[in-house]
Amino acid sequence: MRGAARAVRPALAVALTTSLLGYAILTWVPFPALKQIACFAMAGIVTAFASVMWLLPALLPRAARRSPRRLFVRAAQWLGVCAGGQGARRGQRE
Repeated sequence: MRGAARAVRPALAVALTTSLLGYAILTWVPFPALKQIACFAMAGIVTAFASVMWLLPALLPRAARRSPRRLFVRAAQWLGVCAGGQGARRGQRE
C-alpha cells in the first residue's frame, strides 16, 4: 500500500498543481460568482489531496494475505447456495 502511494504521489501532485493554477486564474475574473467557485474549488481540491495522501492510508486496515483461489471457492459456494435456494423456491411455486 505504501509503495503504491509513493508511486502515484507525483502524478497526483502534478494534477493538484495544474488544477490549483487553473482555479487561481479564475480568481482574477471580475465576476464575483466565479471567484467564489474558484475559492471553494481550490479548498476542496487541497482537502481531497491531503485526505488521499495522509488520511486514507491511515484509515485503511492492512489486508490479510489470502489466497485468491480460496476466496473464489468460497464465493462460488455462497452463490451456489443462493442459486440453489432460488431454484427450489421456483419449483415449489409451479
